[in-house]
Amino acid sequence: MIIALTGNFGSGKSTAAKIFQEFGFKILDSDQLVKDIYASDSSVLSEMTHYFGKDILTPQGTLDKQLLAKRVFSNKESLHWLENLVHPKLVQLINHLISQEPGSNWVVEIPILFEKNLAIDFDLTICLSAQVDLQLSRLIKKGVNLEDAKARIAFQMPLSEKLKRADYIIDNNSDIDSLRKQIRSLIKNLKL
Repeated sequence: MIIALTGNFGSGKSTAAKIFQEFGFKILDSDQLVKDIYASDSSVLSEMTHYFGKDILTPQGTLDKQLLAKRVFSNKESLHWLENLVHPKLVQLINHLISQEPGSNWVVEIPILFEKNLAIDFDLTICLSAQVDLQLSRLIKKGVNLEDAKARIAFQMPLSEKLKRADYIIDNNSDIDSLRKQIRSLIKNLKL
């Protein structure tokens, strides 16, 4: 089974993915895979510097991810351009990695699952639900400044729309024990 795990920025996707891993699932983090693409695909970096300018590179020639985030989360056109560049490569990489272990159960963390119409590629979609103030609190604890966190959340599809589209909803407004209990129950219902 291949499950897509989505939710807005700060909803707890990484924590939920780790819990799925505890129950034997293989995990793919699309944000990390995108970083891998940035680091390994010189054509992507070349197109990005052509579009955004060479100042998105550090003095060492690597991508300045914080500067890139500021640019794309303040301009929807830039964000769409970047997504159109990277997402076909991301989907290809996810499919390749899953094909290496076809008998395994997978959870793929993918924040913009519905925005990019990728749900069709998965057996099941799960959306994590968390109140905005809790999302912001979690993000600040991770070192994201409040302004950047609000900007990223504002650029995502409204949570209410994601919840309508998801096959399952997990409420992540409580503690990790509550999250683990809900995931355990979901897995039991799936009879994997």
